[in-house]
Amino acid sequence: LFCCVIMAGLFLNGPSADAQSYVYVSPNGDNLDGASWSSAYHSLQDALNVATANQIVCVSTGRYVYNSAMGGSFGGVGAALFIANRNLTVRGGYLESGSPGAYTNEPLMTTVDVNTNILRIWTFTNCPNGLVENMTFTGALQTGGAGAMGAGGYAYISVNTFRNCIFRRNYCGARGAVFLLDRSQLYMNDCILSENEANIATGLGGGMFTAYSNSVLCVSNSVIAGNTALGGRGIVLSVANSSVGRLFNCLVRNNTSTIGATIMSMFNSASGTIVLENCTVTGNNGAGLEETGGSAIASNSIFWCNADDIIGNVNLYYCDIQDGDTGTECFSADPQFTAGYYISGKSPCVNTGSVSAASVQLDTRFPFVNGPDSGVVDLGYHYPESNVLTDIYVNPSAGNNTNAGTFSSPLSNITFALAVVQPNTRINLATGMYTSASENFPLTISSAHDGCHLVGAGAESTIIDATNSGARV
Repeated sequence: LFCCVIMAGLFLNGPSADAQSYVYVSPNGDNLDGASWSSAYHSLQDALNVATANQIVCVSTGRYVYNSAMGGSFGGVGAALFIANRNLTVRGGYLESGSPGAYTNEPLMTTVDVNTNILRIWTFTNCPNGLVENMTFTGALQTGGAGAMGAGGYAYISVNTFRNCIFRRNYCGARGAVFLLDRSQLYMNDCILSENEANIATGLGGGMFTAYSNSVLCVSNSVIAGNTALGGRGIVLSVANSSVGRLFNCLVRNNTSTIGATIMSMFNSASGTIVLENCTVTGNNGAGLEETGGSAIASNSIFWCNADDIIGNVNLYYCDIQDGDTGTECFSADPQFTAGYYISGKSPCVNTGSVSAASVQLDTRFPFVNGPDSGVVDLGYHYPESNVLTDIYVNPSAGNNTNAGTFSSPLSNITFALAVVQPNTRINLATGMYTSASENFPLTISSAHDGCHLVGAGAESTIIDATNSGARV
């Protein structure tokens, strides 16, 4: 009772709940003390330096560009952002209204962008329970040959969660263009990992690499697309030294590995473990899943149109595998993809899983274009929503790229529209000429544009003309 009274007194007489809970970051603040939106820090690292355990660092929408290692260095490697010995929540997307007020769940609205002066975006050391959400991280370049590891981030004896984040176009010279783990746990949920690259011959793990003893990596409800390992193995993840990697409800597509598989169960150890559940692994130029030591298990998943679907001794349960690899209740039949990687209502993957959709919390997600899963779980990736296209409008004569992209306030060119759209977007092109005077040819549709549509006003009225550009359309 005495302890309770003292604690209550401290609570009643201490700082306000707002002062205890939040530190603010915005390019529009006065860069004073981060106590409000008006006095917000301009730099996220300045906020991380003063935030105390369990506070929420609120980051407004905007683009935060880093030209130096503001987070200092750890192990001789510089970082834009550094957290040590504390639990913090870092949340992007705030609209600067209220305390802290509303925020958007659109991760592209809050972007951390670094350049060649930065070797790494994040470093976490001895952080027992950190959370980062609603943000995009891009531009990291870590060079230095075989020792260049963890461009997007590095975790040392830490437990961290990234939720609703994008890691795009980060580069390293060896392992882990997104993250390197050292005796740590990393959880990623509702994330997009795209166009990351391990870009020299020692490349190992272009998208994700788990290393060192007793690390745990769990990626769920996420898309892993267009990542590259040149000369290396394990686009998505390689697991080493008693570590565990788990992919649950992930779409793993169109990744490139010049040696070995898209997903590997081991590197430099015979004791790593990889588990795949309800994943769709498709269109990868390496094998879908390879076991070269340790153990690999896949269930309720689809392996289709990979260079080879399965290599090694993989334990397979309730999977649709194009190459016909055998396992418990496995089969080979066209999954009937539609509108990206939804399955049709007549797909052989419907109601053929090993558990109920509700038991694995997939009964609110969408394997079909128009409906959620129910009953026995369907195989493969389940989208977060039905195939409802977001519309964006482009008008070369009346548009402006500072506009919102609506029908009444259109953008001015296709190039900019492709740079900002998310998957499942319909880009509506008004009548007019789209030429090299306003477009950068060739127009590029990449792994980031899954399910995007380009729709003109008519074949004779919407004309894309690359004449004099010196490039294809």
